[in-house]
Amino acid sequence: MRHRTTILYTLTWITYFGFTVVTFPQLGSSVIIPVFALVGLGSWLYRSTIGLILALIAVIHHFLLNTYIHPDYSIYYQDRLTGTLLITVTALITGSLRRNMDGIKHLNAELDRTVLKRNAELDTLSRNLIESTEYFRTRRGQDLHDGIGQELTGIQLYSTALADQLVSELETCASLAFSLNNRARNVHDLVRRAARSLFPVQIEEVGLPPALNELAAFAEETKPVKVALHTCGNLNDIPSATALEFYRIGQETIFFILNTTNSKNISVDVGLSASILCLEITHDGNAVESLLPQSQEARLLEYRLKQIHGKLHFIKSKVTESLRFEAPFNPRLSHS
Repeated sequence: MRHRTTILYTLTWITYFGFTVVTFPQLGSSVIIPVFALVGLGSWLYRSTIGLILALIAVIHHFLLNTYIHPDYSIYYQDRLTGTLLITVTALITGSLRRNMDGIKHLNAELDRTVLKRNAELDTLSRNLIESTEYFRTRRGQDLHDGIGQELTGIQLYSTALADQLVSELETCASLAFSLNNRARNVHDLVRRAARSLFPVQIEEVGLPPALNELAAFAEETKPVKVALHTCGNLNDIPSATALEFYRIGQETIFFILNTTNSKNISVDVGLSASILCLEITHDGNAVESLLPQSQEARLLEYRLKQIHGKLHFIKSKVTESLRFEAPFNPRLSHS
């Protein structure tokens, strides 16, 4: 392509030389006008140095035309000065523009490479953050279940034994021991649900809906909110890794809504069609569409959606806002 351009450009110059020799007696110094376009084009194609060389060739050619066809030196020097300056300026300006354009392209290419590199680093950082978060959640969930949970189980056993002993001795404070036992049981249930929300091992055993149902119950116990869960489709076909990502997406979204809005009612709808897995969370509080992108959870949600090739859509009505998470689903791949 470059070679063909050079050949065409050279032929254009040869044509111009022939044109000036033939038409100079009629057009006079006006024959120099086309050379501005030729020099500018040459400076654009081959940079300023070649453009200046072409400008020199054009000036010499003009000098020869004036010397042999129009030997009026006063006119010649005037034309030579004006034409030389204009041709030189044309070559310099055009070459400078091309150099600046090339510089801008180079900077844009460098910027694109830098952006790609930073995005890759950010993706790696996000992946490490997700993995670290998942590890610490699992660790804390196990600590709650095996540590505090076991201690509360022991307290329940001791309080039950104490209550039975007081009843057998006809002590009036036996009711206090039973109240202590009930309080320990309630706290134990709360700790167990918190542990399972941090480490939802039941997803692999019973599937996504029970895990979300327990998450809804835990949210209702920690905040004054009503959380309703609705399911549609055979959700048992969802691979455990995808189910865990959807659980985390639902968990992070629900608690973001609870912590940033005054929602009183939250509806969680999970559906599975032939090709789409959908999780839609609807609330009646303040809109979070403008708040979520600026939050720390936004990057985590973006990364989790990226792992399952999912997308987030905001759907607004007069009184509610819905966050709809969708991901492609292939039943054949899930069974393979």
